[in-house]
Amino acid sequence: MAEKKFNALPGFGLTMGYTVLYLSLIVMIPMAALFLRVFQFGAGEVEFVPKDFDDLPAFVENLKDHPDKISLWIWERMPALTREEIISGGATNGTVHGALIQSLNSLVSGPSIFETQRFAGVSLGEKTAWYLKRGGHTEWLNRSLLEDAFPTALRKRTSWLNLWLSVTSDRALAAYELTFGASLISAFLNAIFGTLLAWVLTRYEFPGRRLIDALVDFPFALPTAVAGLTLASLFAANGWLGRYFARPNADGRLESITLYLPWFAVVIALTFVGMPFVVRTLQPVLENFEREVEEASATLGAGRLRTFLSVIAPSLLPSIITGFALAFARAIGEYGSIVFISSNLPYKSEIAPYLIVMRLEQYDYAGAMTMAVVLLVISFALLVGINLIEQWASKFLK
Repeated sequence: MAEKKFNALPGFGLTMGYTVLYLSLIVMIPMAALFLRVFQFGAGEVEFVPKDFDDLPAFVENLKDHPDKISLWIWERMPALTREEIISGGATNGTVHGALIQSLNSLVSGPSIFETQRFAGVSLGEKTAWYLKRGGHTEWLNRSLLEDAFPTALRKRTSWLNLWLSVTSDRALAAYELTFGASLISAFLNAIFGTLLAWVLTRYEFPGRRLIDALVDFPFALPTAVAGLTLASLFAANGWLGRYFARPNADGRLESITLYLPWFAVVIALTFVGMPFVVRTLQPVLENFEREVEEASATLGAGRLRTFLSVIAPSLLPSIITGFALAFARAIGEYGSIVFISSNLPYKSEIAPYLIVMRLEQYDYAGAMTMAVVLLVISFALLVGINLIEQWASKFLK
């Protein structure tokens, strides 16, 4: 009879079940809900429904008076019986409302209603301009034209085009560029200097070593808002370090480096929050690294550089890439520290998480969630690529 191995945990099935449940509740279900919500935003119907009107009786009265060409044009295309009921005082009649909505849907489903003279005084939105420029999608074009013609009466319906225009706008693209560019730069800096710091803390004994080792975890414990305020005061025009980098602007006043070099503030903040990931990832590897291998390399006549490149670097490379990936992922989602140290100027120093918050404050939930999905997808793709590189680098250990 085979000897039964002792296992401190309950067993694979039960343990795996708890693992999947935990990951589902914490990661998978929230992410799926985000994607589903964005899909619901994009899959909106083009037809008008009663909830699309802020004040349907007031809209009916406005059509009755037909103060402009568009109102008159819609009024003339309403059934004669409906017009008679409105004139006789039936603006609050449910039958009238149904007939009006049906008339608007008939206009939406028909040929294009756009005429230059008819919409001469209407401010056309970005979505409408896109449809007019590229043609097609007549139903959505007609609905967009009606929404632009009556902006205070008709609620705008979100479509896939709204989501696409939201995530590909110039402001969003500038935010992506700064977010991912600054995250990559900070992750590279942390990979280099974090490796040096981990090497010093692991290989050398010196006074204050334990204090420095404890300070490595400081960004973990420090609230990001406090970190942002500290860095902002440090690099201000009159700060301890900022005074050496400040320069006069066009008005003759001193301008801090965080204003004339907007990306600098973002990189500094992201480097601060991501540094511990590289150090703590490398320290266990360096502590367990066999020094006999280095001594053997020196015995065979290899110099310090050759020993580092041929013996040490291949062994540390997978861990360095892991720390780089962790620091990069942490930097992409950073918000608290950057919002204080950065000027948060659109197209210049505005990061993607800050733009998401701005859209939420403007009640643009669809745009905020769609931008969050874009960050999620890009981050996941980059992390998959980094993991593939890590697997390739791990072959040097064999």
